[in-house]
Amino acid sequence: ISLCVVFAGCVASSTDMQILQNDLVSLTNRYNAQQLELKRLRAEIKKLRASSEESSLNKETFNALREGQVALNDRIDSLSRDLQALQNSTEESLFRIEKAVSEAETERAVNRAQIDQLLKELNELKARVDAINNRLASLKTPPPPPAEKPAQKVEEKPKPQTPEDFYNLALEKLRAGKTVEARKDFEDFIKRYPQSDLADNAQYWIGESYYKEGNYEDAILAYDALIKNYKDSNKIAAAKLKQAYAFLQIGDKNATEIILKEIIKNYPKSEEANLAKKKLEEIKKAGSKNK
Repeated sequence: ISLCVVFAGCVASSTDMQILQNDLVSLTNRYNAQQLELKRLRAEIKKLRASSEESSLNKETFNALREGQVALNDRIDSLSRDLQALQNSTEESLFRIEKAVSEAETERAVNRAQIDQLLKELNELKARVDAINNRLASLKTPPPPPAEKPAQKVEEKPKPQTPEDFYNLALEKLRAGKTVEARKDFEDFIKRYPQSDLADNAQYWIGESYYKEGNYEDAILAYDALIKNYKDSNKIAAAKLKQAYAFLQIGDKNATEIILKEIIKNYPKSEEANLAKKKLEEIKKAGSKNK
């Protein structure tokens, strides 16, 4: 838009200059024509005066010549005034031309400066666009893949070879909090080694895995499977105690008290019996406070 305004200004100045030049040519032609007319009249007056001196003219002729001379003088005066006006007009036109030329030169200089500034801004803008394009091109280029690190050798744990190995591996998982994996390994152990002396322990730890997860109903069933399937197990008292705890967790206080009293009666000298007594006292105290 700025370039259009600059070029429009240049066109307007050129048009004004052309008009002034045409006016000057017209005034010059008029001036030259008036000069020729004045010269012709002066020659005619001179000729008439010479004729009047050589010949004897009568009064009427003399008067006629004088009237003609007066008319010629009036014409000369009129031409002189026209010439003066023409000269003034010419000088005014020359002044206007000089002023227009000066203004045109000033305007041309201003336009040149504006064009230079616009070209500078255009070059700067082009440089910025090129920089942006280069940046986008670099972003599109995928980064080189990272150097592959040498694969670290994972130390594989030795596979269990004996029933005790299988049992201990499952127990390690349970203690590490991997209850689901541990439970599956204990179930596989019972299927693989049903006659093992550790089978009843495996069943007990299955109940423990449910208890740790807060799945008390399944824990009760797992403990009950130990009690029914392994009647000679040394884990029965522990299974009954945890079974009582599970019933208490689900709000069945009656079943809890029955199982705890059964433990005290059937296993009076065991650690489970002492724990059962303490739990009964806790239940009794809690009941007294609620009353």
